[in-house]
Amino acid sequence: MTGSRSRSVGKSISYLALGDSLTAGVGAFGSGGFVRAYGLTAGEALNRPVETGVIGIPGATTGELRMLLERSPQLRDMAREAQLLTLTAGGNDLIDAAKRFAADRDTGRLAAALERCHEDYAALLQALRRLQQGGAALQPPARGAGGRRLGEAVQPAARQPGGRQREVRVPLRAV
Repeated sequence: MTGSRSRSVGKSISYLALGDSLTAGVGAFGSGGFVRAYGLTAGEALNRPVETGVIGIPGATTGELRMLLERSPQLRDMAREAQLLTLTAGGNDLIDAAKRFAADRDTGRLAAALERCHEDYAALLQALRRLQQGGAALQPPARGAGGRRLGEAVQPAARQPGGRQREVRVPLRAV
């Protein structure tokens, strides 16, 4: 976990950032990316410390994130407990679809890829809402989302002495 360093009072707020390379901080120069900035801003606005868990997987599609959420009890627990949650997904779906379209100019295939992205994103949002409302098991996936491993995730970690934060990377046992 990482936290804001603002002068805060009261119980901390749990923030989960779930998504692709943007969530992981790929391309963020020095600032730590939007996740760190959002955590700091939220902590200052709410005058409370924010504990941040990051599940950012470079290259992940909406279907892969959906599958991860459906198969990982650890991620579902994190999502259920989060008081703030950001979801960054869809960019890789669109990049993949654009590359295929550039190669074959098949508008039907492009439309199908965009529809699949929309369906998976909507299913992700629905599953996250269900978890936030104390919902039971998630719906089974409508289709496979690829077979590649989705890498490591950052699990919440305890603060180090002196107020510094650390992240612990652990593999999610999801796929």
